[in-house]
Amino acid sequence: MPRTCAPPSKPRGRVGARQEPAESGGEREKRPVAPSTAYARWWFGVAGVIDFLSLPAAADACALNTQTAAPVNSAGYYCTNPDGSDFPSRVSGASPAILLGARLGYVINTYPTGDAAVHEHHAFGSRVHFEARGTYVFGDAPLTHEGFAPTVFVAAGMAEFDGHVATIASMNQKGSTVPYSQPVNAWLTNGPWFLALGGGARYQLSPRAAFNALIRANAAFGGGALLTFGPEIAFQYGL
Repeated sequence: MPRTCAPPSKPRGRVGARQEPAESGGEREKRPVAPSTAYARWWFGVAGVIDFLSLPAAADACALNTQTAAPVNSAGYYCTNPDGSDFPSRVSGASPAILLGARLGYVINTYPTGDAAVHEHHAFGSRVHFEARGTYVFGDAPLTHEGFAPTVFVAAGMAEFDGHVATIASMNQKGSTVPYSQPVNAWLTNGPWFLALGGGARYQLSPRAAFNALIRANAAFGGGALLTFGPEIAFQYGL
């Protein structure tokens, strides 16, 4: 015969124990959240900053001390050209009145090379002109501003110094008493060494351009001595 189903057993538990009701629709048990360790420790970026400055007034803001080339204005301004170079132009440790340099040139209308005067060491035998020179410009820091200034220089180097004159040479042919004539050039030449000095006027057109008009005297030696003099005109551009 069929067995009788036993009644459901009662939940077991300790005396006095309390059962909490189960979660109902949409409600969840609140649990504490552990702090995350996944965060950026190094940060990089790009930023822009604007600074404001109150500029003081100053007289002769670009004037320099003639000895040290340092600014003399009360505010301490340093001046520059629009291209960023110093104004007035100056080089640390250099004087704004002294120029040191060298020249390399080509001599025209000289004694023909490779002939008797060259072999006998009375001519350089080259058309190259090399010269080392020192120049002093008078005035208050004359290289820093426009205007006229007296100038003197000394120089030394290697070059051909000579001169010639056209003349007629008369000679007797061998075995004949009848002379004949022919045109010749008579040369006076010396070198290769020379010393020079001179002076004149210098006009500075701008901080980077100047024009020189000078008189120079030269002493060439090597196979004797030869003195020359003459004008010198030059245009200079500074960096």
